[in-house]
Amino acid sequence: MLLALVVWRPAAAAESPAVALDLAGHQGMLAYRIVKTYCQIGSDVRMTLATQELKDALAAFEGNLKRLREIGVGEEGGAAVAELERLWPPLRDIAKAAVQRDKAEALFAAAVALQAPAETLKDAMADKLAQGREGQLYLANRQRVLSQRLSALYMLLSWGFAKPEYQEAYREVMSAFEEGLLLLSTAPNRPQMVVEKLKVASKKWEMMKTSNQDGKSEFMPNMAIRMLDGILESIEAVAAAYLNESQVGAPKAAVAEEPH
Repeated sequence: MLLALVVWRPAAAAESPAVALDLAGHQGMLAYRIVKTYCQIGSDVRMTLATQELKDALAAFEGNLKRLREIGVGEEGGAAVAELERLWPPLRDIAKAAVQRDKAEALFAAAVALQAPAETLKDAMADKLAQGREGQLYLANRQRVLSQRLSALYMLLSWGFAKPEYQEAYREVMSAFEEGLLLLSTAPNRPQMVVEKLKVASKKWEMMKTSNQDGKSEFMPNMAIRMLDGILESIEAVAAAYLNESQVGAPKAAVAEEPH
């Protein structure tokens, strides 16, 4: 599944904190997606597709950095953007070179390091919005990052990096993602499109859990990556819908809550 990693963002809202928040979440997601695709290539899992996805993720990260330099994000946000720029070359340089198994952990560490300034920027922008860090746009961006952190960890583990810290991190992300998916799925005033996309994500999530591995059993990376890419596609659509809603002001037609 080849995802469109450069999503539509309202050009007229260049100074909007919501746009910068969305970009920050996108950067955190892309950092882990780079690790995921790198490990796919190295372990020959959907390698042709992964090669293109890696190129797309690298280009999208660069494009987002350029956009963040151009919009107003304030003093705290500006410092976070500068830190993203400082930490980007180590990740980029490994990812652009020939894939080597002994570079995978350094790549993952570089992606982890990028999360702190991305989170700082996301939080700073959320604090400027009415719903703050409780808003659905904030939560959708958290989920997009978690989905790709999970993918990166899965691929590391399946490639033979069965370290206890990776196994524990994997279990923690599984739990955090499930909690966030429930929050998104039970939020009030959800647009109909969001409801439909979250139904798809929830179905794929249940399928993913049936293949949930923590390094103690046989891995099924082809199946897992298909499920996680499908989940990301749905979450990306949800984030785009909430970003659009934040720009136009009034929420779209809401739907009645469904029993869970």
